[in-house]
Amino acid sequence: MELIKFEKKFETKIKEIDEQHKVLFEIFNKLYSLLLSPHSLNEIQDILNKLSEYTLFHFASEEKLMEHYQYPKLDEHVNMHHSFIEKVETFKLKYEMGDMLLNIHIFTYIYDWLTNHIIFVDKDFANYTFKQ
Repeated sequence: MELIKFEKKFETKIKEIDEQHKVLFEIFNKLYSLLLSPHSLNEIQDILNKLSEYTLFHFASEEKLMEHYQYPKLDEHVNMHHSFIEKVETFKLKYEMGDMLLNIHIFTYIYDWLTNHIIFVDKDFANYTFKQ
């Protein structure tokens, strides 16, 4: 089941970043599907691991581009990335410890963070690159 689709409002017009955002949405939608159906602890752990791994790759790609363009908000952006990774890692640990009520918190946090971060923060960077 797909909750979030990569629509025009999420486009940064930086092909590499947009393609990576699409993958993040796919991973998120997989998490959403799992949370709506009977699932095992391992399935949730696997998708959270995949989210962590791909997010690290994506953030590194974004940050490399920001360095290349000498983006003045790089440090702020990197801090947001670190906060997201820390939160996902905390979710993973809590879930592994049996905190089943975490489901809605994982889902809500990731959804809100991804959509808002892309629309407001990543697009700000994209707009900066086009002015260079």
